[in-house]
Amino acid sequence: MEDWKLILGKIQEDIECHSISHYRDAYKLEEFHYWQHIPGWMYKDSKSNKVNRVLDAGCAYGTLSCFAKKIYNCEVVAVDVQKYMDDAIQHNYDLDYRLLDIETEIDKVEGKFDRIIFTEVIEHLFYNPIDTLRNLKELLVDGGILYLSTPDAYEWGRVSDGYKNIGEMPHIGEVKKPDFELIDRHLYQYNALEIHDIIRDSRFRLGRFRYSKPGRRARHFNYELVKG
Repeated sequence: MEDWKLILGKIQEDIECHSISHYRDAYKLEEFHYWQHIPGWMYKDSKSNKVNRVLDAGCAYGTLSCFAKKIYNCEVVAVDVQKYMDDAIQHNYDLDYRLLDIETEIDKVEGKFDRIIFTEVIEHLFYNPIDTLRNLKELLVDGGILYLSTPDAYEWGRVSDGYKNIGEMPHIGEVKKPDFELIDRHLYQYNALEIHDIIRDSRFRLGRFRYSKPGRRARHFNYELVKG
């Protein structure tokens, strides 16, 4: 087994010991299939580049936050709109954990980052995703990398109780965002053309792209996006 998979497996075991039943019974088994290529890209990156700060925007239980801490041995800021990460994980992995909304409170994240993790988040955004991606891009140093994953609507299908198309999505500031509990679900799932247009309009350069599709599961997009 590759070294990074051993590191990731140990982290998942640690999180499992401190997490609610949803992680143990479901999410731990599923999350790797969403972003299976991204940890390998990060691990190779850590062997050839000095990384000082990482932001995990939408960190959930913290698997990739902890992974970044282990491989880069740097400051990791992990943020989410709702608390999923256990206090023991925050402490044991020395994470700077913050509860905030990456769409409306990004101004509370200070400084620049060498790498940003943005996995399984864009499909939850209430506002047009270009707004948030451009804001995240501003937090990156020149040449910095953003890692993104999201379901592919071609195989997953559209959501029935979300937006019908991207044109329906308001921009930040146009309307007030509803309470999190009212929109805690996938609001839009993107096809390849849509996600490629969003990346282009967010002014990122494509570094790497792979489909994450283990076995018969519906696939997810895995991207490495570069600023500059």
